[in-house]
Amino acid sequence: LDVQASRAFANVQVIADLLSLTLLIHYLGGSEICFIVFYFFHMIIASILLPPWNSYALAFLASSLVALLIWGEYFGLLHPSIPFPAPPGSGYRSLDYCLMRTGVISFSLFLSVYFASSIANRLRQRERELERAFARLRNAEEQKSFFMRKASHELRSPLSAIQSFIHVFLKGLGGEVSEDQRRIFLRMRARVESMLAMVDDLLRLSRLRDSEQQPRSSKSVDLADIVKRTCELMAPWAAEKN
Repeated sequence: LDVQASRAFANVQVIADLLSLTLLIHYLGGSEICFIVFYFFHMIIASILLPPWNSYALAFLASSLVALLIWGEYFGLLHPSIPFPAPPGSGYRSLDYCLMRTGVISFSLFLSVYFASSIANRLRQRERELERAFARLRNAEEQKSFFMRKASHELRSPLSAIQSFIHVFLKGLGGEVSEDQRRIFLRMRARVESMLAMVDDLLRLSRLRDSEQQPRSSKSVDLADIVKRTCELMAPWAAEKN
């Protein structure tokens, strides 16, 4: 409804401008003054704002108004009220001159509509392609966020269960634990806690993407402590690989 109303308003505006321009040209000196080029500006604007068939209809109206000026002057029906001095070689009373001028201007009006409409249609087509690409990208982003949430929730349950079992063994509820076994369980617990923290990060990232928000706070971290804990966590794998 808004598009139709906008197009109707644009049509009314262009038609009113063409009629006003025709009267202005007539009263300022007739069809031979340079203001006649303003018809082309209106055709280009109409081609950008309106569908091609609508633009061609306006081009037909503009051509008819130009023909009315030229032939009205030729037959003596129109007389400019404030005529400018006629340009050298003026031939507005010549039949061949009027035919040629009417044909050239009309053809140029339709040609300007054709080129402007072609460019506008290509731009609209590219805009629609970009909108479809953006929709596909947004859909892919939503699917990725859904997968991240789903995978994170699915991972949290078994990791929490493993963490609970490790806690049970460390408390000695499953039997006596040797010192070597305790060290292994502690490493396992650190690894599980690290994986749980990673799952929390994935969930947090997914929520941020869904809400299109950016983190609003920051905190200081001890880089040396992070490196130390990472080295301790990866030490068994490093020892295996020498």
